[in-house]
Amino acid sequence: MDHIEKIKETEASEIPLGKLVLIISRSNFLYLKNHLKDLDLKGYQITMLFEIYKGKNISQHEIGSNYNIDKGVISRTLKKLEDDGFISREIDENNRRRNIVSLTKKGEEAVEEIINIFNQWESEIYEGIDIEKDVLHEVLKTIAIKAIAMTKE
Repeated sequence: MDHIEKIKETEASEIPLGKLVLIISRSNFLYLKNHLKDLDLKGYQITMLFEIYKGKNISQHEIGSNYNIDKGVISRTLKKLEDDGFISREIDENNRRRNIVSLTKKGEEAVEEIINIFNQWESEIYEGIDIEKDVLHEVLKTIAIKAIAMTKE
């Protein structure tokens, strides 16, 4: 019996929430990876490009704070993105210890492609599901906030 069949045959209440979220997250990542082969982007790189896109000129520290990511991982990932031409980093003139990160033209084009693929994935996910997308997103957002708060304690 394959993995999908095992999940289908298991009562939803018997599968821990964390496991369901992990399955969804991992499947989303694999979907993105398969559809972004030509960009050669990895997990945190996609996350950070999207965060930079949303935050415009955002600092490295803000990126880490928003996703609770280790400073070393941020530095290495941003270095790779910079080396590959997706982002640029500049020292903040008002605070020389702060690096401001922004997308290059190549980075903007990559994010547009990522957004299109995210939208495609979501359309396929919601197909045949009888729940309002906004309601589900609001519930998941609340759970995410609580989960983050629990790790800060």
